[in-house]
Amino acid sequence: MIIGAPSIVVKLPDGRDFNSVESSPSTSVTTWRSSASARTTCPRLALGDSDQVKAGERVVAIGHPLGLGDTVSDGLVQRHRHLDKDFTVMQISAPIAHGSSGGPL
Repeated sequence: MIIGAPSIVVKLPDGRDFNSVESSPSTSVTTWRSSASARTTCPRLALGDSDQVKAGERVVAIGHPLGLGDTVSDGLVQRHRHLDKDFTVMQISAPIAHGSSGGPL
């Protein structure tokens, strides 16, 4: 979530835009939704299971800091941090550029 922004626009390389539908300031997570026809033509990436990631494993952080496109940083998982009973985060060593927070890991 971008503090102070009412919504976030997801822009695909082919020029299509999608608006976010829900944001959570407490977890910095934003979700977005597209129509069924858009989902069938969007590029897909298989996601890993964050519950299975162990300390010491390599990770890659993808971002777009300050409008720059497609930046990649690599690092290691340091540990899992349990912030409360329903919210756990991974502490990582990958450098995340200002403006890339919330990008895929």
